[in-house]
Amino acid sequence: MSRRTAIWLAVVAMTSSAAFALGRYVQHIKTGYHYKVIRQESYETSVGTIRCECVSESVGLPFLDPSTSKIVLEDDSGLELTLYKAQRVFQESYPYFEDIVVGDGEIEWDDGCFAYTLELRPSKTGGNWAYPAGDSHDQDAGNPVVRPDDAEP
Repeated sequence: MSRRTAIWLAVVAMTSSAAFALGRYVQHIKTGYHYKVIRQESYETSVGTIRCECVSESVGLPFLDPSTSKIVLEDDSGLELTLYKAQRVFQESYPYFEDIVVGDGEIEWDDGCFAYTLELRPSKTGGNWAYPAGDSHDQDAGNPVVRPDDAEP
């Protein structure tokens, strides 16, 4: 193989590799999932940890992305339950949660549009929401599991 052919093949290989990498990068910018926590506060309660987050969340290029307010409940096993999620109106200050009061079993907040009060209490079935009903965890805890099939007519 001549020197000229070897140089030509090397240039073609490098150009192809660069084009592939650039194409993957452009595709990720256009359609990729982007998530960034801007601000976060945590509160410990008897039902778990309440996290109040201000995040930037978008699919595609996050150009002029308004932030999203989230309130998340995380139990001791690490499972997360989103209690509230609202994206701000472009170039506006709402909805954006503020005046957050977290008590034991109750959360209050205002998002600029509405004021919310959320009460958190154990399920009437007595099970832990981190485990599906009928799981061995419920039986070990001595909590009766009542399913619609078992209920009396």
